Amino acid sequence: MKKNILIICSIAFIAILSFVFITTTLNNVNHSIEELNKELINGDENYNKAVIDLNNQNFDSAASEFTNAVYSFQKARDILKDLDNNNNLPLNNELYSTYFDLTSKELENKQSASTLLLNATIALKRGDVSSGNNYIYNAGYAMSEALNYQSQRSDLVKNYPDKFENSTNSTES
Repeated sequence: MKKNILIICSIAFIAILSFVFITTTLNNVNHSIEELNKELINGDENYNKAVIDLNNQNFDSAASEFTNAVYSFQKARDILKDLDNNNNLPLNNELYSTYFDLTSKELENKQSASTLLLNATIALKRGDVSSGNNYIYNAGYAMSEALNYQSQRSDLVKNYPDKFENSTNSTES
């Protein structure tokens, strides 16, 4: 009898520990998603301000905003990398895996577009219109790709709101 009670208590204890571990991991992931999206939104806002400044030929302000956008996108990429390196991604969860893959590709392209437009700003400021236009063309392609990934990520969140309850979507750019 005591042996059966001990076995039942042991199983219950293991089940509770497993539940706490899974809940804690998912809460950490949700918090990280929230932080990641905050940096995405910051980067998008900086990018949009920079584009306006660039169009108005306010080169110094545009360069500053593009630099801030690059920094925010890199910070978001670091959060994503930390999640992966610390094995905080839910194991065998295709939904989260897809979300993080789309986010990674979106960030890579947004950071690339921001860097290219920073280079365009520098080129245009020194009067090198040909190089500036080349950078702008390539930045447009990178941002188009980023927006495609962003749209896919937003659709994923909309289709599974219970899995991304703390998540907000960056819809700027």
